[in-house]
Amino acid sequence: INLVLFSSVTAFAGLQTDFLADLELFRQRSFTLKSERAKLDANGVTVLSRALQVTPSISAGLGKTESRSYSDFTGRGKSAYDYWRVNADWNLFKGFSDYHAWRAAMDQKNAQGYQVRSQELKTELDGAKVIFNRLYLRDVRLAQEELLKLKQETMRIGRDRYKQGKIPLQ
Repeated sequence: INLVLFSSVTAFAGLQTDFLADLELFRQRSFTLKSERAKLDANGVTVLSRALQVTPSISAGLGKTESRSYSDFTGRGKSAYDYWRVNADWNLFKGFSDYHAWRAAMDQKNAQGYQVRSQELKTELDGAKVIFNRLYLRDVRLAQEELLKLKQETMRIGRDRYKQGKIPLQ
C-alpha cells in the first residue's frame, strides 16, 4: 500500500466520516496526482510559448535626427527632422513549423490532461479499496466478537448445567 494511502487510513480509522469526503482526502494527499497536475500546468505554459512563436514580431520606433555641416560653422547648414517607423517580421521559410510545434504542444497538454484524470481515477479506486477493506475487516471483527460472546455464553450454560449435575444434552 502506498504511504499516502496508509497515512490516510490511519487518519480515517478513528473517524466516522462521509465516504466521498474520505475519497477527496485521498486525492488531496496523493503525491502522484500533484505531480501530474504540475506537469499539466507546465504544458499549459509551453502551449502559450509555442502560440506566441506563431505570431509575427512587430516593432515600432520614433526618433529625431539632426545633422550639421562642418564646413559651415554659422549654423546655416543645420537640418533636423522627426521620423517614425514600424517593422514587422514573419519568417516564411520555416514552413509553418511554429504552428505545428504549437499544435504538438496542444496535443501534449491534452494528453497530460487525460493522464491527470486517469491518475485521479486510480487514486479514487485505491482509496475506495482501502476504505472498503477497512469496513470489511471491521465487520469481520464485530462478527468474531459476537461469535466469541456466543461461545462464552454456551460455556457458561454448560458449566451451570454441570454444577447442577446435568449433562449438557439434558
